[in-house]
Amino acid sequence: MEQKHPRSLTEELLHAYYEHGSDAAISKLASEGNLRERFLYMLRHDTLTGLYNKTAFCHEAEQVLRQNPTMRFELMVVNINRFKALNDIFNEHIGNELLQQIASLFNALTLRPCAYGRLHADNFVILYPEETGSTRRRLMTSLDVTVASFSLEYRVDLSFGIYPVADRDLTVHTMCDRAFMALSKAKKKNTSSYAVYDEAMRQRIVEEQMLLSNLPKGIEDENFVIYLQPKFDFVTEKIVGAEALVRWRHPRLGFISPAKFIPAFERTGAILRLDKYVWEKVCQLLRKELDAGISAKPVSVNVSRVDLYNQNLVQHFKDLVHKYGLPPQLLELEITESAYVDRPQDIVRMTKELQAAGFPILMDDFGSGFSSLNMLKDLPVDVLKMDLKFLADTTPEAAERARNILISVVRMAKGLQTPVIVEGVETKEQAQFLRDIGCEYAQGYYYAKPVAVPAYEQMLQDNGAEHQPELRRFNCAKCDQDCAHCTMLAAPPELLQPQAR
Repeated sequence: MEQKHPRSLTEELLHAYYEHGSDAAISKLASEGNLRERFLYMLRHDTLTGLYNKTAFCHEAEQVLRQNPTMRFELMVVNINRFKALNDIFNEHIGNELLQQIASLFNALTLRPCAYGRLHADNFVILYPEETGSTRRRLMTSLDVTVASFSLEYRVDLSFGIYPVADRDLTVHTMCDRAFMALSKAKKKNTSSYAVYDEAMRQRIVEEQMLLSNLPKGIEDENFVIYLQPKFDFVTEKIVGAEALVRWRHPRLGFISPAKFIPAFERTGAILRLDKYVWEKVCQLLRKELDAGISAKPVSVNVSRVDLYNQNLVQHFKDLVHKYGLPPQLLELEITESAYVDRPQDIVRMTKELQAAGFPILMDDFGSGFSSLNMLKDLPVDVLKMDLKFLADTTPEAAERARNILISVVRMAKGLQTPVIVEGVETKEQAQFLRDIGCEYAQGYYYAKPVAVPAYEQMLQDNGAEHQPELRRFNCAKCDQDCAHCTMLAAPPELLQPQAR
């Protein structure tokens, strides 16, 4: 049944108040004979679209499920992609018209039994009978056509999250939550606009919540342990610094892989707390080395994308090195290229402030994004870091192009007087080749795996003497000279393919 959208009682009272004063508003309220009905309508319906609000939708959906115990249903949430950007570009009035157009489609449905509503913002929901998958397809197609026909010089499209109602003991609120889990997955996919909930999604959420709930205690008990992976000079073959990595030794669950907890913390913003813990521990380590008379080398720490939203970040680093009496040059800051893509102006400003305070800035994963050249133009970083996975898993033809791109990047960096660190170096051939094309520094398993702090300190005292990889230059097959450029062309395609750990 179509959900009518009369002018709301609140709107009428406000109109009377602003046009004629408080007495007129009171008089209007007193004259309403159907005040109870109007008030109940306001409680159950969304003011803008006239659809059921979330509370009313959940109630109606529960009724539909209860009255049709043998029928199969699906619950679908619908989201408008980039809706905030649409509002920013065209204004909120246009955005509201789009929401009302989608609501009109729902009101025009002849599908029965069903329930639908607007949950919040640009999120709609519908519960519908589904036996073969055809209803789902028709709904998504109809909604896609509706938004595509909206007259704007702007691409409007939708994402869908679907929960097949398998457990009727769940509340409709919980069913909506599961549909939103699927929606989140759909928004990350490039090949499809929808995703269907499965139990693996719920398990990931449960695991993520477990990790988050264990984070405070893990920091308090220092279950997060700092490991350091040394960086080597290609020419002297000595340690020039290290990158700080974190490992989680859970007292009950054992070793938890960073590949599991780092993404979870980044998604939820909890990474800021862990990063601050790591920064503090690294400063303590550097202070300890200086006090022990060890020749301390710079240690780089990761600055996550979430950290860059902290307006006090620059002051936090200043306070940290002041607290431990450290030269800021010993604490290097690694920022990923993708962070620059998100907030270029803020990143440029913050980076310049950090550099002015003496902190070296390393651009991590350089070349992995789509804005490398713009980033180099705007952001005067001190060191570029590239990963050899840039060259992995490619055809021989693509590997050839990738190698030529790498040598061009090294040349460009030299022109900018910016050193290059290549990480992921795992073989003697890779190390030899990178040295020949002019890379200054290497990091990877061929030189040293990430090690605990005592092992790293011992390596510092030995100053890298225990690892002297034999490096030799290849003479070019074309010109029979010690030629950096031709070395790239003469090298076999598999030369830079990382080996499995």
